[in-house]
Amino acid sequence: MKLSVTAPKPRYDLDNGTYPMEIVAINEAVIENPQYGDGHVIRIDMALDGQVGSDDEPVILDTIANPKLSPKSKLGGWIKALGFDVDLTAVGQEFDLDDLIGAKGLAVIENDIRDDQFWPRVVNIVGAPKAG
Repeated sequence: MKLSVTAPKPRYDLDNGTYPMEIVAINEAVIENPQYGDGHVIRIDMALDGQVGSDDEPVILDTIANPKLSPKSKLGGWIKALGFDVDLTAVGQEFDLDDLIGAKGLAVIENDIRDDQFWPRVVNIVGAPKAG
């Protein structure tokens, strides 16, 4: 198997907080040497509204979740928070993850410290405030 060298992800300077976002891509991925489970995850890429990097391109962050839908799963909670009507107690019910592309909500960002630098990390996805 051949593997191409890829550019590292850019580091963005973002404060901890909640940012409006739109989901732009959903992918399956495998994490090597996972702390829990078999490493299969769903990777969600989101563009943060109004945030641009040093290259004047939109800030795109990603987050991962286990590919499980249940009342207690992180992915299930995010789907519900984004306003999708899915019964997470109906065993066998399916949800097309591609339906999340274009969904808007809020990304909760916290910075991790790695290599003596702050790296913003999406720790939660919540629904956008209801219009009054």
